[in-house]
Amino acid sequence: MAAKDAETDGGASALPPFFQVGEIRSSRESDYDYFLHLCDNDEGWDLKQGDEKGGPRIWNRDMGKTGVKMLKVRGELVDVSGDAAFDVLMDGPYRKTWDDVMIQDEDVCRVDDNNDIGYYVLKMPPGMKSRDFVKQRTFRARPGEWMTFNHSVTYEPIPPKKEYIRGCTYINGYLVRSTGGRCIVTFLTHGDPRGWIPKWVLNLVVTKVAPTIFEKLNAAIKKYDEWKAQNSPEYKPWLHPEQNTLPLIDPKLVQQGSSAGVQLGEEEKAEGLEDREEIPEDVLKALQEQSGEDSGKQEQSGEDSGKQEQSGEDSGNQEQSGEDS
Repeated sequence: MAAKDAETDGGASALPPFFQVGEIRSSRESDYDYFLHLCDNDEGWDLKQGDEKGGPRIWNRDMGKTGVKMLKVRGELVDVSGDAAFDVLMDGPYRKTWDDVMIQDEDVCRVDDNNDIGYYVLKMPPGMKSRDFVKQRTFRARPGEWMTFNHSVTYEPIPPKKEYIRGCTYINGYLVRSTGGRCIVTFLTHGDPRGWIPKWVLNLVVTKVAPTIFEKLNAAIKKYDEWKAQNSPEYKPWLHPEQNTLPLIDPKLVQQGSSAGVQLGEEEKAEGLEDREEIPEDVLKALQEQSGEDSGKQEQSGEDSGKQEQSGEDSGNQEQSGEDS
């Protein structure tokens, strides 16, 4: 996704330029600015959950013809530091111990000190095909501020596989800040797992599942030091690029282009697998019920607001009546 594409970025055309889907290159300052703007600026976002219960705040944003909304979650991690949070997000081997929806996560090659190419397989509910993603990860660490985000690309050594559906990530990442002894994390995601999944299901599931990431991340950070002490404690190539042993990317194997990295394999297209996938009935029913409850709550909230406004008007009329008497 490019910021200049107003049809697909929900009106973000005024933002700095960002990686297009399929574009492999070194990161630019504008890429970091784009990510920071989306994380920090809440204008144009719909607040779906406040922090009344002490939990994270959740927003979504219409992204035009993609049909899938961008989601943003911001919350505080308790009793952990920002640098520890960044280590946990970047440490692939450790992620295998706490990310229960991950089937495979592999670092493939590096573009430069702040960008690498990786492969990730996402576990889906029973009855549905798992999704795989080829992604360029971009990361940066500065005093009090850490960020990592990725987008989908195509790299010839990682073709689509018949057992998975190749998903597309427009942007997905974390911004971590330490301020005043607090660790504030913003999670941003916008992507399409492809296949046959109604967009309303995607939007609902992501909104419900995303906040749980904070609970898992918080717990994982608290156990990291103990794990790391037994697993190459000095090895942190995301902070010390001289430790990185990944091979450099081969330019001859790069397939640039806005559609790269998002296409289903030819065998999947021929067999129509993207159209034959079905959501398990029990899962779909539960989601429909949840969707109905959320709609009902919104309608009830609107009715309650209307009653409050009417009550205020009635009180005003009574006061006016008293004045007239």
